[in-house]
Amino acid sequence: MSSLFRPEVLEAKRDTWLGKVQDIQPIPIKIISVISLVFTILVILYIYYGGYTRRTHAIGSMMPVSGLITVGSRANGVIIEKNIKEGQFVQKGQKLFAISLENNNINGPAQEQINKVLKKQKQILIDQYNLRKNNAPIEKENITSTLANLYRQHQKVTNQINQDNIIIPKIQSSLTMIEKAKKLALATNIEYQNQLYTYAQILSTHSQFLQNQTSIEGQILDNIAKLRLFDSTLKHDLYDIQQKIAQTEEKIIQGEKDQTIIVTAPTSGNITALRGYIGQQVTPTSALLSIVPEGQQLEAELYVPSSAVGLLKKNDTVVLSYSAFPYQKFGLYKGIVSEITYTPITSETMGKEDSERLKNEFANQNAEGDHNLYRVRVKPNEQYIMGYHDQKLYLKPGMRVEADIAIDYRRLYQWMLNPFIKVKDTVKTRLVKPTP
Repeated sequence: MSSLFRPEVLEAKRDTWLGKVQDIQPIPIKIISVISLVFTILVILYIYYGGYTRRTHAIGSMMPVSGLITVGSRANGVIIEKNIKEGQFVQKGQKLFAISLENNNINGPAQEQINKVLKKQKQILIDQYNLRKNNAPIEKENITSTLANLYRQHQKVTNQINQDNIIIPKIQSSLTMIEKAKKLALATNIEYQNQLYTYAQILSTHSQFLQNQTSIEGQILDNIAKLRLFDSTLKHDLYDIQQKIAQTEEKIIQGEKDQTIIVTAPTSGNITALRGYIGQQVTPTSALLSIVPEGQQLEAELYVPSSAVGLLKKNDTVVLSYSAFPYQKFGLYKGIVSEITYTPITSETMGKEDSERLKNEFANQNAEGDHNLYRVRVKPNEQYIMGYHDQKLYLKPGMRVEADIAIDYRRLYQWMLNPFIKVKDTVKTRLVKPTP
């Protein structure tokens, strides 16, 4: 093998498994020093002039400037009627709910039974009124017909009396002649008795006709009086029935008033936070719904933890995002702090359910367990957001909103030195001796 190659070849091939030798020139120390110095200066400048803003996250909803109007019941009862729905616009005085205050007895609702009897009585009176009114023309026609008939009877009786007045003197004269003839024996006693009997019958009949005439005249006068007073009597009777109907209706209304209360809208606006439903037991402390007054500007009513409220100031800039309009598509919007409440909110202030929900959300975000919440009002720069094709989408009351509020700005070096400052203050506090 060694006879085939020269010794130089074998010597050259011996170290080839280590690879080719590369001659790398190192970067000069001067360049490295300059780069390091420049980088160090940039870091120092960034730490000194750079800053960081601590922000707090707030959640809440859009509310009118004057706040929501909460509507509730005036007394304990059960909702029996509901005339509204969520988001509906209502006018001032419009009926919202009917609440029953009914007390039950062994036979059921007492006032309801009384009202049934009163309504039946009212219906009877109404039927009586209609019957009297409908029968009035017939009654008037009957009086007129009776009066006409009485006039005819009176005329007949009068004619008969007049005829009797003609006949009676003749019969009386004939009776006188027969009586004279009897005295002269020219007429028999039987003839005289017959003539006397005839005369007596005629007088009796004439007397009856006179009585009938007087009676008919009395009936005529009565019917004339009835006919003259018919319209006024009819009005009086109808008025009496109407008065009884009104009294009965008043009793029914009073009973229903004692049995039911009507909840009406105190102002015009939109319904929100509708909680009442048919069959629900309510108390004077129960909130049935809220009304957003008409024409009010909206503000973001936010809630922040106590760790952030101390550094907040009016007119601070706030970045808002609306849950109904995701910021990834519609962007973020700005507003300014218009009001800060430095009293923690309570369950009575905003409702137990909403208060607990907010506190639970902040509890998940705050490891220190800071559960006290404070109200902050933010006035948005616009009352709308820009949608697709430059369409203005106006904000709605009750819309959920989230915000990031800048509460503390410091230089980076201040944040870096903050732990040491705290340690210094702690040590200084511990070393202070109490005054004797």
